[in-house]
Parts: sequence; structure tokens; C-alpha cells
Amino acid sequence: MNYKLKRSVVALLMAAMTLFFSSCFTITKLPVTTSSNHSNTPPYSSPPPITAEVTQSPVLLSEDREPFTQILGNGQDSITIMLYLCGSDLESSYGCATADLYEILAADLGPNVNVIIETGGAVQWQNNTISNTTNQRYRVDSAGMFLIEDNMGQKDMTSPDTLGDFIRFCRTNYPANRNILILWDHGGGSVSGYGYDEIFDYYDGDSMTLDELQYALELGGATFEIIGFDACLMSTVETGYVLKDFSDYMIASQKLEPGSGWYYTDWLTTIGQNPSISSYDLAAVLIDDYVENASYESYTMEATLAFVDLMKMDKLYASMLAYFSAANKMVADGNFADVSRARAGSSGSSGSRALETDYDHVDLIALAQNLTNSESEDLIQAVREAIVYFGYGNTSDVNGLTIYFPYTDLSYFDSVVNMYYSIGMDDEYIQFLTSFISVMLGGQTGNSTQNAPTQDSYETDLQEWSTYDWYNDELVDSYEYYYQETVGDYYDLLVTEKNGGYVLSLTDAEWDIIVGIELQAYLDDGYGYIDLGSDNVYEFDEDGDLMITFDNTWVSVDGQTVSFYAEEEVITEDGFWYTYGAAPAYLNGELVDIIIMWDDYDPYGYIAGARYYYQGAISQKGYVPLADGDIIEFICDYYNYDYTYDDWYVFNDPVTVYGYPSISYEDIGYGDCLVYYMLTDIYGNRYWTEQVLFYD
Repeated sequence: MNYKLKRSVVALLMAAMTLFFSSCFTITKLPVTTSSNHSNTPPYSSPPPITAEVTQSPVLLSEDREPFTQILGNGQDSITIMLYLCGSDLESSYGCATADLYEILAADLGPNVNVIIETGGAVQWQNNTISNTTNQRYRVDSAGMFLIEDNMGQKDMTSPDTLGDFIRFCRTNYPANRNILILWDHGGGSVSGYGYDEIFDYYDGDSMTLDELQYALELGGATFEIIGFDACLMSTVETGYVLKDFSDYMIASQKLEPGSGWYYTDWLTTIGQNPSISSYDLAAVLIDDYVENASYESYTMEATLAFVDLMKMDKLYASMLAYFSAANKMVADGNFADVSRARAGSSGSSGSRALETDYDHVDLIALAQNLTNSESEDLIQAVREAIVYFGYGNTSDVNGLTIYFPYTDLSYFDSVVNMYYSIGMDDEYIQFLTSFISVMLGGQTGNSTQNAPTQDSYETDLQEWSTYDWYNDELVDSYEYYYQETVGDYYDLLVTEKNGGYVLSLTDAEWDIIVGIELQAYLDDGYGYIDLGSDNVYEFDEDGDLMITFDNTWVSVDGQTVSFYAEEEVITEDGFWYTYGAAPAYLNGELVDIIIMWDDYDPYGYIAGARYYYQGAISQKGYVPLADGDIIEFICDYYNYDYTYDDWYVFNDPVTVYGYPSISYEDIGYGDCLVYYMLTDIYGNRYWTEQVLFYD
């Protein structure tokens, strides 16, 4: 095969995207100030290919406090739904906010429901009604959609002042006994909170952190029946802790949301027709619709949405503190390895990707099940009591609530600790995290084996970390002997010949501190090494030795080899299998990951879409589908023969999309391949095996 490498001069920073999500679209004009007479018809004509699963818990009466909202009954209730619609690129590039506005207009709201909307945060709206030069406010009721405030000026939708002012406006002008607040946009969980305003936040990736959200709710001066996030990753314990003093319930997802987000028509019609419906029954309609409609977008799209009783958050929080106090004692008593292994196994991922979670959020019940102590059962019970309705599909090992537990990326840790103190969290969890991270950092050598092209990409500056106030020098010193026993034994991971192949043999004690294994392959093109990527598939022989194998094939798109990095393999509870990974590329000149997926329906593989890059820790909703005429230029990292990094280059010829690009495993052709296995230990150190050269 003739490998073609050329340097690309396209900027790495993301510009405005030009594709549309499959469930979002462009319209010409919203029917403002006219009566809405849309039929209540979902925007899909056929059932999803798989059935969404819904797990229900019995409704339990709160023992902690009285609810803020008292439902009057007999249809006498008035409802104000406050929709904070930060359009961002989800609207300017894909029209997703416009699509949801259509869904709202299609609902039969009845005489008791007002939907008040503030718009902003998008450089362009995919309709001719909403302005991109000023924030605006609209009212949607049974008579239609009305502009109620114009010329407000451009305001940062991730500023707590803007959100607080919107809540005050709604509370003052549209008083109701049932208030629901929906925050619509991107989300980043406990790390970065809510929202991405592409007018104000494009260059710095700013967002509304949880302490800023708390301040916004204080400014708003209202209490709510439900606060919901039509945004990714927001179903965290920390989010619930912030909301518990302002709302009875929270609706949020612990995973990434699909591009289409919530489906609004049915649940709005439900409350319009029955304004005294219980909170539980309303949430059940919303969650069931969300999970079902997510499968229309993609039958492998993970979907989770939890209805959390915030009146039980104090009990859950107390159980959580007791649990992490016991876990902190485990670390203090020298059992860091047990805690680290449990953390690595709490994400529901397979292989080395168990280390990679959504911004280091882990499922709280899965963690308590993997890391058991005297308080585990109480914590699990408290979480299950708080999550009174939970819907999920196309995923496994999810229970509704996550918590931030840093493991692979410590760059946000100090800011999150400061946020914890700002929102008033107690020391038990913070002390556990600082103890765990301190011991982990103390065990990081700052070095790695010297026989792999990626060796310079890993480096730990312990001296810098040790200057932080939370760093526990005394605890790290107490682990000195354990470090001597467990750190640094892997610098010479020599492979041996066995049965006509090669294996890596380690003792049981040595394997015991390994939490991740990953194959890495590099192609010798005659001038240096092309990084082909990584795979999370590995195999042990009957003696417990790691088998070093390579069949000289790699992932290809339309017959051309691409750099590919495996990410996750999932088997859902009903047995549905899928696996996927990323191939870095330029899509129409913009840096993306092309997501390649295999599943039970299509075991030969297909492109699921593109994943763009954002500044900061904001996540993308769903994958952007490809369109005919799109041009993909796959890229690769390149290393010199001395293993030093050279640059990244465009790899092979551009691929122009027409129909569905073919996915296959093809022989890589001429050129020797260096194959390594990278091992990650309980401290986050990474070690590479001796290289095995597979000849062409």
C-alpha cells in the first residue's frame, strides 16, 4: 500500500460547524403571535429497532422535608414552565433548538400552562423569528407563541445573573403553584456545570459552574417542583446537592444525550390536559419518550434519564459522607490499591477503557458495589430511594446518579475542590479525594519505559502538584515502603517466545496492580513510524501470560488504512453488543473524531458520525451524521526512528462521502509494524512492553 502523508495547515480550533443533526432541521419562520393548531404527532413514523428499558421504583414519601410544591388537584393547578434556551452551536449549526420549539408548539397546552422561554447564546438561529443580536423572551400557551420581551441586548447565557433575572421575571409575571425550570444546552456535569454560549464563550469555553448555578437560583428567588437538564452528564450527586434547597425533584442524564435531546410534545400535552398530574406520572411520560425517541436517532445511542427526589438528598448525602469517610480510612490504612482497582472498574467499560469515563464521573451505585465497606449497603439503598424513576436504553451498569471521582485527568481537580467548598460540601468526601489523589500522585514516577514512540507524551510533575494546599505530604510519606514494593518494577517488560509466538509473563503480584491493558501499533513507512492507534482487545493464554499478537490488518475506510483508537465495548442487559472508537480527521476542514462502530445489527462496521472538539469540559450532544459531498481527511501522529514525536499529518487520500463509506479490516501492506502493549498501573503510571516487530 502506498501511504500518503502530507502536512495540514488547517487550524486546530473549532470553527462554526456546518452539518445538521439528523433530528434537527432548518425552518423559515416560527408561527409567533398566531394560534397553534398542530396535531400531536411524533416526528417519527416507525417504531425504534430496539425497545427502551425503563426501571421503576415505588414512590416513597419524603421523610426529610415538606415539598415546596403543593398540588391542588381537580385540575385547579397553574403551571409555569421556564425554558432557558441557550442555543449555542446546537442551534446555529444543527437547528436543534428550533426543532424543540416545533415540538412545543405541537403540544396541546390547555388553559393552565404557560411556557416562558428565554433565547440567546447562538450566533445564528435556524428560523427567521428568533434574533441572534439580542436575548428575547417568548410565551407559548394554548393560543400560540408570543414575543413578550425584545431588545434586551446580548447577555451571556452562562452568566448566573442572566439566569437569575429570567427566573425573577417568570416568578413575578407568571406566578403559578407549579414551577418547572428546564436548562437546555450542553452540559459538563460536576466538572464544568451547564451551558455553552457561543457568542460569549467561544474562545474560553466558559460555562455556568455548579456554584454559579447555585448563585443564579438564589438570585431567582423561586422554588420549583422540577428542575430539569436537557443537557449531557448533569445527573450527579453534586448537582442534586446544589438543587435540593430550590427544587423538589431533578430530571437529568448521567450519560451523553443524543442530539435531539428531550421530546417535548407528549409530556407538555399530558400536563396541559391534566394540570394536576402527579410529578411522578409526568416524569414517567417525559423519560419514557426520551429513551424511546433516542433510539430513533441511533439504535446504539446510549440514553439515560433519572427522576431524582431531592427531598431525599440530605439522607443520600449523609450516607455518601459516611461511605467516603470509611473509604478514606481504607486509604489511610494502606489499602489504596483496593480503592484504585475499584475505581477503575466502576465505569462499566471494558479493557483499558474502564479508565476512561465521561469527565471522570462514575456511577455511584457501581462504585459502592465495587468498593465495599461498612457503609456500602446504606449508600446503595439511599441512592435507590432517591431515584424514583429511571429510564435507560442501549447501555449497562447505570443506575441514575454519578459522582466526580478523578482518575485519568487531574487538570480540573483543584477547581472542582474549590467549587465543592463554594457550594458548602462537607470535608468527608473532599478529604477522601485529596487523600486518594495524593497517594496516586506519590506513586507516579514521572517516567515510563523508554522503548515506545509515545514515551515522551507521559509526564508527571509531582513537585508542582505537591504545592497545592490539599496535597497530603504526610500520607504520601506513609506509603513510601509500599511505593518501593510496587512502583518501578515494570521498566523492562521483556517479552519471551512461546509456542511460536510471543508473550509477556508477570507474577500474580505484578498483574495485581495493573488496571489497564491496551495494544498499540506503529507502521514503519521507511522514514519513521505512523501511529496506527490502539485497541482494547487482549488475550491471556492458559498459563496467564499476555499474548502478543497482530494479524497485519487494521481498520480501513473505503479501503484506506486510518489511525483508529478503540474506546468502548458494551453488552446491554438484553444482550445487545456494540463497540466503537475514534479515527481523528478533518471533516470539511474542521478537526473531528470520526466515530466508527460495530454492533449486532452491523458487525462489519459503519460510521456513526463525527464528534467535534470543544474548549473546556463541555460535551457534545450525540454524533453529527455525515452528508453526501462531505470530505474526510484522516490524520495520524508521526514519530522519528528515535521515538521522538515529529508532527501530525494527513494520512492517505481524502474520502468524499457518497452514501455510506465502507468499513473493513484490511492488510496494511508493505511496511513493518511495531506492536506494543501499554499497561497502566493503580497509580496511573504507563509502561510499554518490549516491541515485537511483525514483518510485512
